[in-house]
Amino acid sequence: MIGELHKLKVLKLESASIEDNEWNPNEGEFQLLRFLKLHNMGVELNVSSDHFPRLEQLVLRRFRTAIPSSLGDIPTLVKIEVKWCTNEVEESALKILEEQQDNGNGLLKVKIVGLNKLVTLMVNTASVLLPIFMNL
Repeated sequence: MIGELHKLKVLKLESASIEDNEWNPNEGEFQLLRFLKLHNMGVELNVSSDHFPRLEQLVLRRFRTAIPSSLGDIPTLVKIEVKWCTNEVEESALKILEEQQDNGNGLLKVKIVGLNKLVTLMVNTASVLLPIFMNL
């Protein structure tokens, strides 16, 4: 039903239930969509650049399935943000970035925030601060 909203430019879905855990948009839906945020979902995205031809930003939070590489073919896509997602999602975002850079598209930015990055940052900070506290 959401796909029938032909003027839809922003779509944010959180913990949404999608039949068979697969998102298969119909041809002609989401033609004006510019911003897509999916939060806390494990749905398989069976989508291509044809489904979201004007998408500019893709935001995934606690998402569990890989981003289809075909989304990297969207000429208007400038940002992919991945936060607290699985390694599979992070790796697929980086693969899309690499493919875009190889094709000469320097406009796409990928931002990844995850537990591994936070832990590394905390360990590095602790290793710097620990000697300071021990000398007090």
